[in-house]
This record gives sequence, C-alpha cells and structure tokens, in this order.
Amino acid sequence: VHGGAVTAATVAPSARRAVGAQHGADTSKPAPQPAEGVAVAAPAAAPTAALALANKHTCLACHGVESKIVGPSFREVAKKYAAKSDAADYLAGKIKSGGSGVWGAIPMPAQALAEPDARAIARWLADGAKK
Repeated sequence: VHGGAVTAATVAPSARRAVGAQHGADTSKPAPQPAEGVAVAAPAAAPTAALALANKHTCLACHGVESKIVGPSFREVAKKYAAKSDAADYLAGKIKSGGSGVWGAIPMPAQALAEPDARAIARWLADGAKK
C-alpha cells in the first residue's frame, strides 16, 4: 500500500499472524488482599537464593558462610544478631551503608546493590544463615 492506511484488508493473509491464548496472571481483577487485621509475615529468604545473591554481589569474596575471610562469617553475623528483633532491617541497612569497628579494624564499604537484594540477604542472615 503506497501512502494509504494499512488495514487487515490490505495485508496479505500470509503476513497476518494468529494470536493464541494468552498465558499469565489475570490482571483484569484486583489481587486478593489479606483480611483486615491479619498480620502477614515477610517470607523467609530461601537459602539457595540468598547465597546466589551473596555470590552475585561478591559478598563471598570477604565473607565465608562458616569461616571468616576478611570480614566475619555469615554464621557469626547471624549468631550475633539472633536475638535482635529488627535484625533483618538493621542488617539490610548495614549492607547498604557499610560500617566499621563492629567486627574489627577493617571497614566494610557501602554496597551498591538493589534494596530487595540487600533485604533478601539480610533476612537470610537474620534467619540463621542456613545453607
């Protein structure tokens, strides 16, 4: 078609494609919400997912799961903050901002990772850093 509008009538049948059933979430309806007054706990970070994130963000270069490398082991961190009720929030903040003096003279620099990744690693630490 030269200079005109393209319509279904002007496109060759072989150039048209059939669209089959669409798969995925039904976004035409709102997502179900928990009942009012019901507390919903944050899901625990899956150990393998948290370890994959720790590896992706090179945490394992300085922290071993069970042994100190440059910084404390993940198990040592988990043990130290086990009784702290806001451990996951605190640790996510420490991951993002870094720190010094808590584990010795070598400072941990601030880490440039997405907030959800920091929170997943911190939740795993708060849950005991299990493999």
